[in-house]
Amino acid sequence: MLDPAQTIVENVCEGALYSASRGKNWEARAKEMLEQAGVLARFDHRPGEISGGQAQRVALCRALLKRPAIVLADEPTGNLDADSASVVWQMLVTAAQEGACVIIATHDKARAASCDEQVIV
Repeated sequence: MLDPAQTIVENVCEGALYSASRGKNWEARAKEMLEQAGVLARFDHRPGEISGGQAQRVALCRALLKRPAIVLADEPTGNLDADSASVVWQMLVTAAQEGACVIIATHDKARAASCDEQVIV
């Protein structure tokens, strides 16, 4: 959940405030991520001023900001329109290409088919 008292870019940077690498310029990385997510123009808005799909993309930016080793995503494209879903999917693919282990739970068979491995239960 995004903090309604903070701007979008502040929300993305929040997790980095508590990391060992606090001195790093996280705002520049956050803006880069927001650009990839297609919401950079809204960086100074608050969560109540953006759509649900935009908020979901902002939350993904926050999750990917510090380039985590493992990303767990439960239906990351489930409630998004086709364009937003493509953006989210590409961000997850990029995270995997950059070395993250990305684990996704999805009912989207087409997207699942593009994954390196599948577990069907």
